[in-house]
Amino acid sequence: MNNQRPLGVTILGGFNLFILGGLSLLALGYVYFNFSSLTEGNFLNEFKQHFPQNVEIDARQLRSAIALQMLVSAVFLVSGAGLLLRKEWARKLTLYFSFFIAVLTFISVVATPALISRAFLQIIYPGILIIYFTNNKIENYFSCPRNAEKKDSNTGEQD
Repeated sequence: MNNQRPLGVTILGGFNLFILGGLSLLALGYVYFNFSSLTEGNFLNEFKQHFPQNVEIDARQLRSAIALQMLVSAVFLVSGAGLLLRKEWARKLTLYFSFFIAVLTFISVVATPALISRAFLQIIYPGILIIYFTNNKIENYFSCPRNAEKKDSNTGEQD
């Protein structure tokens, strides 16, 4: 049995933990808790430039969006830590969350077809996570510690 962590688990788990989780949560937390009229104006201008329709967003909605993104970052933080610690629940969390992101992206494209080019980019990383963490070798890597414990307890009972 090979207990060495696969390179993909290290890269994807580390990316989830440090970049999409920790760094993102720190940056968003800073913006959320230091929200000013200057920040509000800059963000609102960015939204107006990137949305194809005339979307009216006020400061309250913007803060809510930042809070939701902080929640997403927290999920990535937890899943990344769990992946690096070889936890099966973290592999499942990553898969379920990736499917959730894919479904939300699909719904956003159906609701606003002009967003399809951005949606394509938003689906790449969740797609990579889904493909990688459903690989049999990776599933076995995460389930091996549990199977090894069962074998040890079964052998102990037979002695």
